[in-house]
Amino acid sequence: MSAGSPDRRLGADARPEVVVFDPMPCSDLVVPLAAWPERGDKVLAVDVTEMDGGVSANFAVAAARLGATVHVFGWAGSDRESRTMLTAFQAEGIDTAAIRRRRGAAVFRTIVLVGPDGERSVVLVPPARLPAALDPAWASTLEDMHPALTYVGPWDGAAALFAGAADRAGGVLAATLESGTAVRDLRELARVSILFLSREAAASVGWDPRRPDHMPEGWRHGPAVVVVTLGVSGSRYWRTAIGRGWSAPAPETRALDATGAGDAYAAAFCLLWLQGVRGEALLAGANAAGAVAVTGRGPRGALASPGTVAAAVAEWRHRARAMRGTATTP
Repeated sequence: MSAGSPDRRLGADARPEVVVFDPMPCSDLVVPLAAWPERGDKVLAVDVTEMDGGVSANFAVAAARLGATVHVFGWAGSDRESRTMLTAFQAEGIDTAAIRRRRGAAVFRTIVLVGPDGERSVVLVPPARLPAALDPAWASTLEDMHPALTYVGPWDGAAALFAGAADRAGGVLAATLESGTAVRDLRELARVSILFLSREAAASVGWDPRRPDHMPEGWRHGPAVVVVTLGVSGSRYWRTAIGRGWSAPAPETRALDATGAGDAYAAAFCLLWLQGVRGEALLAGANAAGAVAVTGRGPRGALASPGTVAAAVAEWRHRARAMRGTATTP
């Protein structure tokens, strides 16, 4: 798949078909703190809330609210977390027909510590056993759908297998590379059209976002587009084959909780990409979605509307035209 030439150019009013691979339910225990603890300290929690979460699930909900027709593939059980996940998806109008139910399905748990400044640290509690292998029927279902975009979530073995099936279905393939993932040669991600990384994840695989011209050679043969989110500094993306990048600052906002902001950003970036938006305008729209997300508690407490994202894109384009006009005025 090539991120430079997606199978479809969608108008702003289109509802793209988006497939999301969500291998298992995820439960977030969100703990806002009165202060970050020093080593050996004890601090007070402001609140403790358990809620539905997970990178892929958050992406699916954000994409649905931004106007995509979303289909989720994955596994679920009969436990409380599975029921919560399915209920949340169905409330958003997300198609769950491809989610397979089985007894004792695995649940991924996270403990999210949120500081007074809205920044968070995450403790991952993986299940004792991983979900079952891919359902053989998923490949043919994907080929029948011909989705405009498939998001496989955090890159791991299961995501790679699903990406192989999605590759044959066509469309844009997007993924997230998380900090600590054992990837040293990005050529193994060559089939990925758009890869999302945090600043920390980018540094862990040898690319300093502050020096984009010093791109490691392996990246030139990896994902077609690499997107690095930089928190309050905004974000950047690169077309790796040509080594060209674009950047845009983040809008000012008062952060309450950064949990899920990267997932909301990724959903907006992907849908704008499908609409043919490029350059700084694309980043402005995605940055706006991420900025809205940090103003709510938890991963879905505040998600951007299509109008919010479109307004950010339009404002950036207006500003760019004004700057070009000023530059050519004698």
